[in-house]
Amino acid sequence: MDLSSVTANQVLNALADVTLKLDTDGLVLEAQVNRVDATDLRQIQWQGKALNALVSGSQRDRVANVIDWCVAHPNATTTVTLSHPNLSSDTTATLRYVFFYSADEQRLIAVGEDKGELSSAKQQLVNSQLAMERDYWSLRQTETRYRRLLDMSSDGFIIVDDSSQRIVECNQAAGPLLQIVDQSIVGLAFPSHIDDASKHQLSKMIDDARIKGSASAALSTLANGHALFVAIDHLSQTTGAILLVRLSQAANATLPATEQHYFERVPDALLQLDHSGRITAANGVFLQWIQEPSDRHVLGRNADDWLGRTGVDLQVLLDNLSQRSVVTRFASTLRTQAQGFTDIEISGSSRSHSSDNEYLLFLRDTSRRIHHRETTVEALPSSIEEITSRVGQTPLKDLVRESTDVIEALCIESALKLTRNNRASAAELLGLSRQSLYTKLRRFGIGETEIEAETG
Repeated sequence: MDLSSVTANQVLNALADVTLKLDTDGLVLEAQVNRVDATDLRQIQWQGKALNALVSGSQRDRVANVIDWCVAHPNATTTVTLSHPNLSSDTTATLRYVFFYSADEQRLIAVGEDKGELSSAKQQLVNSQLAMERDYWSLRQTETRYRRLLDMSSDGFIIVDDSSQRIVECNQAAGPLLQIVDQSIVGLAFPSHIDDASKHQLSKMIDDARIKGSASAALSTLANGHALFVAIDHLSQTTGAILLVRLSQAANATLPATEQHYFERVPDALLQLDHSGRITAANGVFLQWIQEPSDRHVLGRNADDWLGRTGVDLQVLLDNLSQRSVVTRFASTLRTQAQGFTDIEISGSSRSHSSDNEYLLFLRDTSRRIHHRETTVEALPSSIEEITSRVGQTPLKDLVRESTDVIEALCIESALKLTRNNRASAAELLGLSRQSLYTKLRRFGIGETEIEAETG
């Protein structure tokens, strides 16, 4: 079926996004942009410009080759994809052209289809794939770190599927704590390998965790009589609920009923530690000090997490307890959840238990204690001995500053005594001006009433 040139042009304009008519030198004689929403294409000045001037620099030779081929092969078609930079909007339009040479009109006709949306979609797909790949490797690295950290812990961690009550994941320490060393515990029912009484108590803990979100207790589960401290968290997920179980050795985590009664009634904070300094019992006063609602996040942890500013206080205290059995009024500090510090003194005793020592510590708050000698609002230490006794509780630069103030105050007092309280003579003796001496007297609170009377 032969179509007239008018009809053919109408068909091309209806099907194509861009229709170009060029001479044999590649000059655009006519240009028709048919897409209404193709703003970037309409901004290009097509008319009267060479096509190779409208494309990217790397594609100019390609345009010349296409034109030569079409002129040499009249009425034959060829396709090429070209990019058109738009300098005014800093964008680039990508079109797929069909070129052919019309011998009747003596012109080249280029029919273009805009591939910008397809190219953008492909780029978005590539970006999404790269993002998924990065997220995948980030997840793998996070999982590796998480597994390594769990395996480095001496506590056992178990993940239990709540619906099937089967262990789905655990770290390396979990099996030995349950005295299962010849097989993997993954896939086993939980609880298992414990006596009936402890199994009943553990089942009750699981029920409490489902209702309250968490539960903890010390269970005498092992055949050798050692106790396990068990903490359970109930976690709901989209795939179902799981139980997060933490197991730790707590040989003396439980106290007899009578001891537990007195343990809680003591007005001071009490801690019971094993031979390595891990907390096996803590009373309510200590939990209140560190702002913990229960002992589930305290039992099994090292007391060094809360005691001592420098990190060596606890070891020094335990060494002294091991040698002397009793230590009284050991000055230290308590670190709270808000990273605050409270001055405390510790009295403790030790006793032998199964060839290892265990320790009982009494902690008393001394931050509000009124000292018998306070001459200023911020009283200076009374002697160098008092300053040296605070080593480990106060940074060295503060101790040096306080030492300087103590020596300066003592020298001023000695000068006043030598001059029988004659301030002019005391200032001369110290090599100070009278005004400088008055300033220091006010600073250290020495003879404040007399100074005010003189200046008044």
